[in-house]
Amino acid sequence: MKTRYLWALAATLVGLGGPAVAAAEVDVADWALPDAIGALTFRGADSLADRLDGLEARFGEAPSVGAAAADLRGWRGEGIGPWARAWGEGLDLGAGVGVFVDAGQRVRLVIGSTDAAKARASLAAWFTRLEVPLTATEDGFDGPAKVRCAQRGRFLVCDSQQVPEAPGAGDPSLAGAWLAARVSGPLVTLLPPPVGLWAEHVALRVETKDAVSVALTLKTRADARPQLDPIKGMVLPSEGDSPLGPLHRRSPLVLKVSVDGPALLKAAVSPNEHMRPLADRVGELWTGDVLATTVGGIGDPIVAFGLQPGADGRGLVEAIVEVLAMGEVALKHTPGEGGAGALALALPDAAGTLTLPYRVTGTHLLFGLEAIDLTRAVEADPAPPGMPPALGKRGVHGLFVAHLPNGIGALPDFIELADADARFLSALTTIAQLEAKLLDSAALWIEPGPDTVRVELRWSRL
Repeated sequence: MKTRYLWALAATLVGLGGPAVAAAEVDVADWALPDAIGALTFRGADSLADRLDGLEARFGEAPSVGAAAADLRGWRGEGIGPWARAWGEGLDLGAGVGVFVDAGQRVRLVIGSTDAAKARASLAAWFTRLEVPLTATEDGFDGPAKVRCAQRGRFLVCDSQQVPEAPGAGDPSLAGAWLAARVSGPLVTLLPPPVGLWAEHVALRVETKDAVSVALTLKTRADARPQLDPIKGMVLPSEGDSPLGPLHRRSPLVLKVSVDGPALLKAAVSPNEHMRPLADRVGELWTGDVLATTVGGIGDPIVAFGLQPGADGRGLVEAIVEVLAMGEVALKHTPGEGGAGALALALPDAAGTLTLPYRVTGTHLLFGLEAIDLTRAVEADPAPPGMPPALGKRGVHGLFVAHLPNGIGALPDFIELADADARFLSALTTIAQLEAKLLDSAALWIEPGPDTVRVELRWSRL
């Protein structure tokens, strides 16, 4: 049943990671082909079993957890049991898996193995299920491509050319990670647009040491950069430093955008538009940084705008009032003392007035719903625990969420299951709910550069 495989995949993503593979003289990345244009190394095959062991050690006294652990270890799908490290006779995927391709169409498969003949038979069974036309032979596989295999230490090494006796220089960039992959050269064009049209090199790296980190890096092609220059001119920040603040350690949510404010306004408003003088004035005051946070709680948001060095924050308030007035939104500006003030907005149908207090600091203009929340947002205050420092860099855009929602519901009623499927999914749901309860915080950020873009997703567990 396809449903159970989807649930297994979901559990893999939630429970990603586990004890690192034991150190050894030869790593799967050491077998990488020289000048490979496509490469993947994977060391996380035993992660579900490792994670299940850890959860049972912590929570196994709870009957539901102990029973779920036993059911998952006993489950087999097409003879494979990921929670029991059962991958097929002769296979030891926990040692690592590697796939490498070079520009000459040479292919190499490296896979953890304890017995070459049994491993080839197990792989042949996998190929049959996946409808890959390869059959096992005494020394490899036959099919559209002839592949020869040989046991090399703890790996079965299969190569479309001669199998080497020992690994070469390898590829250090593929080493150490739960999963590492990169694509370059002609293989990039096979990726979906616009990545396949713009990219020269794409790399993915998944780490599971202190927290789970999924990082994607893209390098743009030289001939595509002229098309991207107008976008980069707006997205990349100008020279200078703009701090992340105002923040507070108790902020459960941080949303940040950091662009080149003057360049963005210049591109958005043509020289002939009547708004041009106002846009120029805003550009002289605003850096391009916008920070939304919730210092007082999820219902008490604060929005902060970065100020240019020496800029008058009240001037930016007045410019905002003028911009909104052009859209027929009438605001009453009431300046206060010590950099404080308020904007009053009349609600429709004489329903009352919405007052938005603001506060000007040395580097930011802050808006909120309550003045007390603005006093909590003290600059240079420590960032919330768990927030990656990279999110505070100039030119980095992203989101940080503490205390992730940690509930996973039961299966919907319209899914009908046989007894075996029901028992498996019941156990899987129990473990997935436990993993969800252990989720702590998450961050997603994008860091563009002159010819690169890096995206990283990171989450931590209790």
